[in-house]
Amino acid sequence: MQISEVKDILRKFATPAVMMGTLTQAQLDRAIDSITEEVPIERERLITFREAAAQLEISSKTVSRMVEAGELQSKRLRPSCAKSARIFQSSVTKILTPEAEEAATK
Repeated sequence: MQISEVKDILRKFATPAVMMGTLTQAQLDRAIDSITEEVPIERERLITFREAAAQLEISSKTVSRMVEAGELQSKRLRPSCAKSARIFQSSVTKILTPEAEEAATK
């Protein structure tokens, strides 16, 4: 669906609110413009426990402990399946970044 189509649908459904005076046309235009601004969608990269362990040069068990301690963020792809857990790459990168080490020692 194109952004122009989304704008048309929003205008169609909001027109009664404008006609009743609940919403001004200017308010509607601003709302639609703010909602439909093209924002690049950036997906967070997920990696396996083994990949995280390799990057951090530690064992997978230590990665599990770090997740339990809240030092690494993880997500289960299938809530009922423990083996579907993945680690957010950004949480591994945060640990590997020199600035993170400096901030931790201060």
